[in-house]
Amino acid sequence: MGAVAGLKQSVRISEGLYGTCAFENFFSLSDREDEEYFSAKTGLSLRRPASHLVEGHYEYRWQETRTKHLLRLNASKQLRGGFTALLKDVLAYSPEDERDDALSYHGRLGVVYRPVTLPVTSLVGVKNSYERYTPVNPGAVTWKLVLAADLNVMPAPAHEVRLKYAFKHVEDFSYGISLSTDADLLLSQYIYHFAPCWDVDVWGRALRQRGGGTVGLGTGIEVGRLFFRCLRVGAGYSLGGFEDPDFTGTDAWSSGFGLRVQLILSEWVLREFGSRF
Repeated sequence: MGAVAGLKQSVRISEGLYGTCAFENFFSLSDREDEEYFSAKTGLSLRRPASHLVEGHYEYRWQETRTKHLLRLNASKQLRGGFTALLKDVLAYSPEDERDDALSYHGRLGVVYRPVTLPVTSLVGVKNSYERYTPVNPGAVTWKLVLAADLNVMPAPAHEVRLKYAFKHVEDFSYGISLSTDADLLLSQYIYHFAPCWDVDVWGRALRQRGGGTVGLGTGIEVGRLFFRCLRVGAGYSLGGFEDPDFTGTDAWSSGFGLRVQLILSEWVLREFGSRF
């Protein structure tokens, strides 16, 4: 956990084209002083409502033990027939004095299908990451590939069904030892909106490690409430949970009792920030 304070200035260069300059300071609230930083950012963004969005940013970050260069590229393109393509890439480089320079890349590519005439939303995505000699693993090189497909159906306003399949491949080279693993995830989820701003969420999942590995089964239930039309707070319990940030994301799949806070982005939220979004 942490807190961010800073200053950001956006300047309109031409119709739909904006330049930004920002300064940011991150304070750790969990006694992780090595994660605190001060950064300077600059970038350009091109926005065409109902068509596309392209953003490119460069950031120079000062930390207690290192400096870091970051390049970010975000893009989205609205296609025909209810399809939208999304792209998000982050490249980070950190020069080191006493060991090999650190390099990391995290990229996401997705296609969303959300037709106007059907209560269906589908997302097919690819996550790709590469890390070499990072501070967390200074002697390791890791490559991850995650393929996922989500399908959400709302047959009625009070009922929602979600189905998900994901596959993960990992190549890990650490201190002369090479390891390759594969895993599959299956999820079924049902959400019942039993009252205004209230819902109950029930799910079941299976995680299988390929190559003779284990199969983990789990189930859980959560009750949530929506505040301010965009903030959801839920409390629930899960049996047979697991921790895997490549699969779980913000899903409450850890074993035992849990409390989850979600910020739900929607057209209503984005409209509050101005028409150019």
